[in-house]
Amino acid sequence: MRNLVDQTKTMTTAATPRTYNPRQANRKTEFSCRESVGKHLGLLLGVFMVCTVAASAQSYQSLVNFVGSNGCCPQYPAMMAQGRDGNLYGTTPTGGSNDVGIVFKVTPSGNQSILYQFDTTHGSTPNGGLVLGVDGNLYGTTQLGGANGYGNIFKITPTGVLTVLYSFTGNADGGYPVAPLTLAANGLFYGTSYPGVAFSMSAAGKFTVINKIPTTTYGALLQAYDGNFYGVTEFGGTYSAGTVYKIAGTKVTTLYNFDGPHGSYPVGGLVQGADGNLYGTTTAGGITNAGVIYRITTAGALTVLVNFDNVHTLGGYQAFAGLVAGSDGNLYGATIWGGPSGAGEIFRMTTGGAYTPLYNFTTDLTDGAYSTPMLHTSGTIFGPQ
Repeated sequence: MRNLVDQTKTMTTAATPRTYNPRQANRKTEFSCRESVGKHLGLLLGVFMVCTVAASAQSYQSLVNFVGSNGCCPQYPAMMAQGRDGNLYGTTPTGGSNDVGIVFKVTPSGNQSILYQFDTTHGSTPNGGLVLGVDGNLYGTTQLGGANGYGNIFKITPTGVLTVLYSFTGNADGGYPVAPLTLAANGLFYGTSYPGVAFSMSAAGKFTVINKIPTTTYGALLQAYDGNFYGVTEFGGTYSAGTVYKIAGTKVTTLYNFDGPHGSYPVGGLVQGADGNLYGTTTAGGITNAGVIYRITTAGALTVLVNFDNVHTLGGYQAFAGLVAGSDGNLYGATIWGGPSGAGEIFRMTTGGAYTPLYNFTTDLTDGAYSTPMLHTSGTIFGPQ
């Protein structure tokens, strides 16, 4: 990944976080996979879509194209949020009039509009995407820019009025936030910043440092049924191959250290299944070092369910995206490589590990989806690509 962090800024660590990889200047924005029963999962390139229940026939539809002026190059995490109006809201890290990112709105039928164009002063490079607040506004972060150059936390209304709530300082609060925010049951937002800081923030902008986490995380924190938060780090841990960690109050505990055979370098965050277990993906490790899909209990017992295969490449491999729980109880995700065209695929997996490819990306999309999708109340799963 290219590192676009301003090297003139100094922090108490030797390395800077990875930023998005502008793989191309013209990115498709949405795809859809519709089922005969009417339920579907959608993907935006910017946004993608995949079916959420078993069906014999599925179709794919591109909804929006990012071409630069209307945003460019959505990269992980790039979480999208459903607004109260049923529309989809998200961000791109570049593009727009200032080429430092935008906030966009897309209707489920594919009509896109730009709500805000970042300008560095109000932040730039909004990699994390958005989350819906209890007040109906959208909340997100910028990785760069702002008053101190270490990024911002912002609020934006569905009509495009943006307010900066907090500017990172690069001190105890860290900086360069990449992971999306998580709205917790107590109404606060929880998130992480570089080089490994967990924090909470109220909708009014009251910011609190919770504690240090093992290192930088890209996926959103998950608040599980037990009320605790769970996350992954791409690096760090006993084998420097990533970790799964737990936040209970202000206490941070490493639950699992990835070791290679059981996966390594997880990027996408965790999702909780109906069985109470947590599920995730890794970008490497496993039998052919092409990544795995795993299940882990809240006590830290990990089981590999799927080993991606980069030798027999008719199947997809290497998942940067995390998983999303469908309304049918299955889990859905995407890979960036593999499949008949080599460009990745969208898949469905049961909590028992039964894996089914649903859609193979074609070479005109250049590669698969890097970002974790989201479930719409219509039963459609959308996500940026």
